[in-house]
Amino acid sequence: MREKKYLKKVLCKLISKHIITLGNSILVIGGTSQENDLFHSLGFRNVTLTNITQINLEYLRYQFIKQDGMKLDFPDNSYDVAFVANSLHHMSRPHLALTEMYRVARKGLILLESRDSVLMRLLCIFRLVDKYEVSVEDGIKTTNYVYRWTEREIKKTIYSYDPSNSNKFLFYYAFHLPIKGIRRILGIILYPFLLISQCIKQTNSLFALIMKQ
Repeated sequence: MREKKYLKKVLCKLISKHIITLGNSILVIGGTSQENDLFHSLGFRNVTLTNITQINLEYLRYQFIKQDGMKLDFPDNSYDVAFVANSLHHMSRPHLALTEMYRVARKGLILLESRDSVLMRLLCIFRLVDKYEVSVEDGIKTTNYVYRWTEREIKKTIYSYDPSNSNKFLFYYAFHLPIKGIRRILGIILYPFLLISQCIKQTNSLFALIMKQ
């Protein structure tokens, strides 16, 4: 819930600065009902949700297309903006998914993913955050490594894929406490230190805007 509020706040900032508009065509990678509700609440008119698994279509306000984020069936530059929130780390080749987003986006990319930092590595050691995630779909259990990004890694991936283009990068930071259980209690105890960590970019959430030039 906190991440949704944070996403909405940053997207509103981008809209107010005319970096994105409500009329832009948006391709959402790993889209769920949360992204559906988020973009609808902001008034976006042209959104396409994609996911490798089928989602509940009953309450969707936008078009849904079943797609593998690492192999998108869309032509180059077919959408104004490609968007992803906490889905790249579920994929076996997150860098490939990032370059696929870049390929199909005309104007740029927006992503919110877990950030790699000294603090996050310490929290992994003490098991306050997950190193791996386990999910069950249709009775099938799958495990994925939680891939965490740095700003430099995002830049290197894009520059390697498209060395001829000088892109503009903007980064925003936030720390989101674990949702429930003992982790949340410990997170509340550590919260003053987490606020300090945010000042030095030792956060667990990295919002990146990549604008094609």
